[in-house]
Amino acid sequence: TYTGVMPEKGYTFAIKVIDGNPRAAELVSFFLCKHYGAISAKEAEQLKEFLEPAVLDSRGVKVGVARVATGAH
Repeated sequence: TYTGVMPEKGYTFAIKVIDGNPRAAELVSFFLCKHYGAISAKEAEQLKEFLEPAVLDSRGVKVGVARVATGAH
């Protein structure tokens, strides 16, 4: 379980990932902080490797990126 507080924005959040894998909770935490303005666009760019981490195949070759699907198109 991950929790976060954005006191300057007046937001709090809690994230529970059923399978316990921390990667999904970390991505959602970063996404929420970016979406609600706790992370600036400049900071988001500097943290891009964490916001959209590379997905590697068994040889270590980048085959994609992990990211939060918002349902918005």
